[in-house]
Amino acid sequence: MRRCLAEAPQGLTLRALIECVNERLDEPWEPGVAQELVYSLHGHAERQAVHAARNADGHVVYRRGESP
Repeated sequence: MRRCLAEAPQGLTLRALIECVNERLDEPWEPGVAQELVYSLHGHAERQAVHAARNADGHVVYRRGESP
């Protein structure tokens, strides 16, 4: 997740973040199931000080935050 966010300083929507993380897994999940990664990503986002805010289109965008 950190690498995905580091490569996208403008931030990523949750869908884009899930796709990016899934592509990096040793065994990527099937597209229909990959959305379940949201639970793991949510927990990691909280621990990694990831910031979430709405963009101009109203979508939530995740960006890397400062280390605690």
